Amino acid sequence: MEINFKAAMSCNYTFGRTKPIEYIVIHSDDTNISEISDFYSNNALTSSMHYLVGQGSIIQSVADTDTAWHCGCKNYNHKHCRNANSIGVCICSKGQNISKASLNNVVKLVNYLLEKYNLTSDNVIRHSDVGGEKVCPNMSESLWNDFKSKLKKKVNK
Repeated sequence: MEINFKAAMSCNYTFGRTKPIEYIVIHSDDTNISEISDFYSNNALTSSMHYLVGQGSIIQSVADTDTAWHCGCKNYNHKHCRNANSIGVCICSKGQNISKASLNNVVKLVNYLLEKYNLTSDNVIRHSDVGGEKVCPNMSESLWNDFKSKLKKKVNK
């Protein structure tokens, strides 16, 4: 699995972390990976992602050691998950349908991150699980369940 780095503008995330990584938050965006990667690296925003995943590539735009602004919201549904203790992964899919290739890349990346941070599939949540302000990622419940079934279940010790 190849991960390319294309940095988000430094005004779009916080250098460093105040908490250890406990969650991986899955998002989706109705755009292609190059458009959103260019957007993060060329525009002052109030959001960012650690990883952008498309059909043929994975781009990291914020280092894991830094805090991306991907799951802040007005009203939190989740008691514990925040930007400071999570990694944001965005599935980039032009059009409403997430391709099988994109989904396979997300599974590979998330399994890698689960192993790297000694987490289980229980630590992988949807953006809408953090704050229910919008449906994100744009996946049916059956597709989400299929995705979750492909993730590592146990912590490697």
